[in-house]
Amino acid sequence: MNRYSRLIMVLIVLSTLCLEGIIVSPIFAASGKKMAKDLDPAIENKGQQIRGDDESRLRFMGMAEPWESYSVVLLPGETVEKVHVKRGDQVEKGSVLLRIVNDQLSNSIGDLIRKQNEIGYNVQQTSLLSLEIEIKEKYLVQIDGKLKKEEELVKNIPGYSSQLSKQLDQQKKQLSDQLVMSRAKDKMARQMNEKNKKLSLSLQVQIDKLLERQKQLEIKAPFAGKIFYIVDDPFRAVPGRPVCELWNEKVLMVRGKIMQHQYSHVRLGEKVKVSMEFSKQSKLDGIVHSIEQGMAHERDPRAMQGYAAFSVLIRVDEPHWLKPGMMVSVEMLSALRKN
Repeated sequence: MNRYSRLIMVLIVLSTLCLEGIIVSPIFAASGKKMAKDLDPAIENKGQQIRGDDESRLRFMGMAEPWESYSVVLLPGETVEKVHVKRGDQVEKGSVLLRIVNDQLSNSIGDLIRKQNEIGYNVQQTSLLSLEIEIKEKYLVQIDGKLKKEEELVKNIPGYSSQLSKQLDQQKKQLSDQLVMSRAKDKMARQMNEKNKKLSLSLQVQIDKLLERQKQLEIKAPFAGKIFYIVDDPFRAVPGRPVCELWNEKVLMVRGKIMQHQYSHVRLGEKVKVSMEFSKQSKLDGIVHSIEQGMAHERDPRAMQGYAAFSVLIRVDEPHWLKPGMMVSVEMLSALRKN
């Protein structure tokens, strides 16, 4: 291999190492910094604060999300019976999305109705028992009447021996014993009926609630929006997982994160600008809607210690080009406050 070939090989190796970042050429490094500054003055500080004319403003990254979202999750025992929409459909408020069947709910309703029917049967039995007592009392009055007539015959006809009186006395005794038992049963049944009536009313309340829940199994859109997700195969839908997701994309929010030292520089209701880095899309207007007080304990691998972070929600009423899932930059329009 001649001298020129070796020189070419060395240059190729050095170029490869520079591209991999193992060796950084001073020329490449200087030109890279210049290009970065020309593209975006905020690159040097990793997007946290703008340099140049806007060095007193705060910037952070965030992800766009729908302002309103509705998710349908199956409960144990529920299955999807019918789907009325498909992915990407625009639906109005109140539109039927899908129909759910709950076997456990149906079984529970059946059990409660069965118990209520048993109570109704017991109440009917009590009514029949009262009717039976009434009939026996009338029959007993008839027997007493026959006995009186037989007594008159014995009194008025000398030597008359009434065999019928003995039979009537025996019937009267048996009937009287039966009446004592029937009246005792009737008293207990009436006391039980009072409890059964209260129980029946309670069961009816439960039945009505379950029937109302069964009506709610026809899932309707709580707001106008777009079907982001719908289960492809209803028979394979798994309880605990979403089977339908509805998004309202007319208003979006951007969820970003700030560090604890930036917390005092953000105020509710402040105006912001939302933009996509390295894009020609125009900046969008937004306002700070909320700052979550709950701290997310982050881990910094370089410092090997934790630090607090706060979630900031930005409302964008006119999203235009902004879509859920996009990573964007949020720029505060007010200057950083001095502590």
